Amino acid sequence: MNVVTRFAPSPTGWLHLGSARTALFNFLYARKYGGKFFLRIEDTDSERSTPQAVQQIFDALHWLRLDWDEPVVFQSQRRQRHMEVGELLLEKGMAYWCYCTPDRLQTLRETAKLQGKIIGYDRHCRSLDLPSLPGVSALRLKSPLAGSLHLNDHLKGSLCIQAESLDDMVLLRRDASPTYMLAVVVDDHDMEITHIIRGDDHLTNAFRQANLYHALGWCVPQLVHIPLIHGMDGAKLSKRHGAVDVQYYKSQGFFPEAVESALLRLGWAHGNEEKISRENALHWFDLDGLSPSPSRFDEEKLLDLNKYYIHHYTPSHLWAILEMQGDKVRGLEVLPELQKRAKTLIDLREHLNLYVYEEIPVIPIELLGLINAQHEQYLHEFSDGVVQHSDDLELFLKNFVATRGIKLPEFAKSLRIVLLGRTASVGLYHMLNILGPSWIIQRIRKALKTRTDCLKESFNE
Repeated sequence: MNVVTRFAPSPTGWLHLGSARTALFNFLYARKYGGKFFLRIEDTDSERSTPQAVQQIFDALHWLRLDWDEPVVFQSQRRQRHMEVGELLLEKGMAYWCYCTPDRLQTLRETAKLQGKIIGYDRHCRSLDLPSLPGVSALRLKSPLAGSLHLNDHLKGSLCIQAESLDDMVLLRRDASPTYMLAVVVDDHDMEITHIIRGDDHLTNAFRQANLYHALGWCVPQLVHIPLIHGMDGAKLSKRHGAVDVQYYKSQGFFPEAVESALLRLGWAHGNEEKISRENALHWFDLDGLSPSPSRFDEEKLLDLNKYYIHHYTPSHLWAILEMQGDKVRGLEVLPELQKRAKTLIDLREHLNLYVYEEIPVIPIELLGLINAQHEQYLHEFSDGVVQHSDDLELFLKNFVATRGIKLPEFAKSLRIVLLGRTASVGLYHMLNILGPSWIIQRIRKALKTRTDCLKESFNE
């Protein structure tokens, strides 16, 4: 089966999760059948499109491992081709020049709204046979005035609307620039797109574009309009639901594999599979697995997926992903324990840093304040005895608290504060063995000095 798909974002901001899902579905469908997947940047809106947004799209797609075929197509660079097709429609008698001013068009919209009618153009210039007048005339399509317009959608089935419900849309603006409707049809045709998989917010556009396909005598690609992604409250996913752009999840330490698995489950399913590898996705993905109902994005599920991938990979692989520079031997020793606790790569890196660098960040005075004077003395004594008992730190600690009648959990809390700057960690004995005597001594002495200095400063004030 010949399959050519495309992802065609507008470069006006970050890559939204919904757009990322569209790109993923198009990519998988093309790759499954050995077809082509193209990237087209729809930048005809020069006022809102920015080079930064284009680069963000590239970065997000690369991070998601969605590679495209052939050079990127920039819609703005195809303006001459779009104008040629507009002129072709004019020659065929399927388009006409319109002189209606923006003020008149605005009045039409306001009147239709007040009267509760469909807001659209009244075809005032359709039969006037006006010539082109640069800066004044806009080219409009002669839409059918009667009958019905039919579309077949893989997910929604056979669709039909009355032709009169669509007005004569603009193809070339008064400045001769092509509209989105003209550009997208011409580009899809020229790129030989066979399947258009996109959100169902484009469904109304599909009928307008079908009118244009028919006027040009071109075949309409196979259409697949997928329901939009909703938040857990059932409303359309938006910024009020939190982060909705791909780059946020990259910056917050999520695996692209986790985001991909989450996106796959938003509107598509293969049985009850939750964790889907790229290999399985390419094998399983098909249009028949799409759901006609809106899906709900659950960030907690994404976190669970991310935890799975953190636990799934080997310590060596994670060390490479994190691009760590500290003591690798210590890092690989503690990573198996840290993997069990971390939800994101950010969590993992922050905890790992405490074990692979000799120096740790300054410990908050609030934590040091939890150490009482008696424990401060015990910590001094503990550091003094560490070197002599370095061969079995676990036994040393157990004997240390036993001979002093200290409760181990209470002293362990003080140890974690001075050694890691936090009250929780991997197993206490495991932590001591990884750090080793020299780091233990250095960290205890530095932390206690900081505590003493802060207390003096507070007393002097």
